[in-house]
Amino acid sequence: MGNDAPTAVADRPPAPPAGTPPARRPRIAPIRVVFVVSILLLLYFVAFPLAGMLVQSLRDGEGGFGLDGYLQFVTDERLLSATWNTLLVSAATGIGSVLIATPLAFGVARTNMWGKRLVRLAVIICFASPPFLMTLAYIFIAGPNAGYLNVFLRWLFSSTATEGPVDIFSLGGFVLLALPNTVALVFIIMLPGFANMDSSQEEASRIAGAGPLETIRRVSLPSMYSGMMAGGLLSFSNALAMFATPQILGIDVLTVSMRRSILTDGDFRLAATIAAVSAVLSMSVLFLYRRSIRAGAKFQTITGKGMRVGLIDLGRGRHLFGAIGLLYVLLGALVPYTLMVAISFLRIPTDGFTLSNLTLDNYAFVLGDEVIQLALVNSLVLGVSAATVIAVLGFLLAFIITRTELRGRAFLDYLTVIPVGIAGTAFAVGVIVSNLETPARALGLYATLSILLVAYIGRYIPFGVRTAQVALLQVSRDLSEASRVTGASQLRTLWHITLPLVKGGIIYAWILGFVQAFAEISASAILSGPTTQVAATALLGLWQGTDGLQRASALGVVMFLLTLILVAAAQRLSGQGVVPNSPSSRKEST
Repeated sequence: MGNDAPTAVADRPPAPPAGTPPARRPRIAPIRVVFVVSILLLLYFVAFPLAGMLVQSLRDGEGGFGLDGYLQFVTDERLLSATWNTLLVSAATGIGSVLIATPLAFGVARTNMWGKRLVRLAVIICFASPPFLMTLAYIFIAGPNAGYLNVFLRWLFSSTATEGPVDIFSLGGFVLLALPNTVALVFIIMLPGFANMDSSQEEASRIAGAGPLETIRRVSLPSMYSGMMAGGLLSFSNALAMFATPQILGIDVLTVSMRRSILTDGDFRLAATIAAVSAVLSMSVLFLYRRSIRAGAKFQTITGKGMRVGLIDLGRGRHLFGAIGLLYVLLGALVPYTLMVAISFLRIPTDGFTLSNLTLDNYAFVLGDEVIQLALVNSLVLGVSAATVIAVLGFLLAFIITRTELRGRAFLDYLTVIPVGIAGTAFAVGVIVSNLETPARALGLYATLSILLVAYIGRYIPFGVRTAQVALLQVSRDLSEASRVTGASQLRTLWHITLPLVKGGIIYAWILGFVQAFAEISASAILSGPTTQVAATALLGLWQGTDGLQRASALGVVMFLLTLILVAAAQRLSGQGVVPNSPSSRKEST
């Protein structure tokens, strides 16, 4: 026992020197907290409603679960026809958008094409205005009976027919009406990449003897393959989720079938089943997209080396690019929106544009109605709030997906794109179920603006993520790795190195989010109440009421002007435009 005491003393750890601070517990890196919060928010905004929607689709009529809804879907010829129409229109819209937007974006950013400012203006107009406004305008232009274009063509060819030859109430008409908005979407997504592209490789190609068009085909376009795929994906999914345009045209697609199941048949299970099918279609497109950009490094055009951005002289080809731009300006912006503005000043649209038929009563009604005033304020609040969350959260999620080795980031990538392929009506059902039939009902969001905000963020977070991804794919990892080598933390590197380089992409994400949220109609039609009306539902109500076309056109003009003001304010505060200038914008022609 006499030997135990010395042994015990010897086994004790040596006492720390005097003045030594006590050992601290390992700190959690701030960047990990940011990542965890971002993922949890994504799960709440997207996965939670999707799970509610899926559960609803699997319910049977007796409170249990089954596949009755899916069996009903695959045996319903009308739903199968609607599925085919949806796929056809979405594919045509996605392909057409990329084919039109790519030369326009490249021409504006990197060439001396004619008419750059006109193209920029047309893109802003087409993107800032809801697609259903263009639908209303083109019904007057290309309606089969009294459409101005058809009346003119019948007169020109001395036809005795009372209809046609152009019919806007068709699948082709749907595609044509969807294209101006989706072309603007792809244009806005691709333009930052073209504007930041290093021109040294293009110069090397021209020195080697390649002409301007061959250089564009072999060097410029391949470096933007990820941008084209991202734009095509979002265009496909955007067309997949369109509701107002096919509803007005009377075309049966999945979104129209979904709305009919909810409002006419009262079948929430079938509506949720249709939404699940839409989600599968959207995920299939994303799978192809991910496979096509797996080698993401080949798209990097911003590195730690010096970079030059210059213009390509197209020679006579500048007029070809200019002609494409002019056609888009005329058909996508000038003609339909000039007509919409003109109709907003008419007493009776069918009486023509005479002095006695002009009036300001439509604007007086729109601006003086308390319900419409509240709806506009609600839309502004929701648009700004949703856009801010979409831009910030979208960037963080895009960084996690593209710049970390986090397990499950591929799942996050799939999760962030699913909502854009789901109609707002279906997503609204998921939001309602997840916030009423779970403990989340304690938040008290139902019948408030907050539940609309949740739906808007969940629906449009893909725009923030995809836009940020395209920007991040162009920034070499060498820059952030060099910062880490100098001792900077990952959060400091993210804030001081990565963020400034992709600031333009984040601004684009904010603009995308605001424009989409401000004019949202399908989810709003389900979630809004008497005190939570928004501008789009108020406009639809005007369209269905007395003097509907004139008053709806007036409200559409007001919505468009408000959107332009907010977008202009955003670009002024950020120091960047909605459509960035080319390297020699001061010399560009109009």
